[in-house]
Amino acid sequence: MCLIAIGWQAHPTMPLVIVANRDEFYQRESQSMTFWEDQPNILAGRDLQAGGTWLGVNAQGRFAALTNVRETLPPATETSRGSLVGLWLSNQSSSMELVGQLADTAATYSGYNLIFGDTSQLLWASNRGQNGFEYSYLASGIYGLSNASLNTPWPKLRLAKQRLALQLKLSHPSIAELAWVTADTCTQDDLSHLGDTDMEESWLRALSAQWIATPDYGTRAQTVITRENTGQMTCHERTVSARGDTTSEQTFQFRI
Repeated sequence: MCLIAIGWQAHPTMPLVIVANRDEFYQRESQSMTFWEDQPNILAGRDLQAGGTWLGVNAQGRFAALTNVRETLPPATETSRGSLVGLWLSNQSSSMELVGQLADTAATYSGYNLIFGDTSQLLWASNRGQNGFEYSYLASGIYGLSNASLNTPWPKLRLAKQRLALQLKLSHPSIAELAWVTADTCTQDDLSHLGDTDMEESWLRALSAQWIATPDYGTRAQTVITRENTGQMTCHERTVSARGDTTSEQTFQFRI
């Protein structure tokens, strides 16, 4: 997943709003969002190659999402970063216990951001902080995450936060209105914000859009998650093909 906008305690009746795009190679097989057979407490998509996930919730209201950190370093390990989301959703540890696990294993994973929480807390952790592993509890507000540190001001991330702020001014934004937050297809001409990289300019330009579309790689799914003061959790996912056609669209609702 490469773009996440989160409203945390930033709306009077929706204390949690997440709008997220998952970007991946089309050839990598994955399962759409569903309750897992082997862990029926977890609602998430699944990477069928490595078995992990990029975003999910559980029946008690925990949620977590992962992005990779763009870097030129070789992969640290074969261990899938997608397993980190499940560590929180399995509901077996406190936030500080998970932070301890993440700190202990930081060097064994390629670069990642993990944003996670429940009904009372929101945290961000990364093994590519300024001094290595880093984490923080987040106050009420609007946050954005892509393939760099939290709130790095990439244009598509700034746009996502601005759009989410507009939607959170509505009394009850709809799924369609929230989906607009990360649906922009415009690419950037100025790519200097991405820093030094070995990537081709055409590839970087394609990745500068919120909604990515190339023949082999692109935005494969968009997920909108909301939690209301009543305890109702709504999770909507739309998946798309390489041609941009909707391949599935589903909504899950339950009360925590």
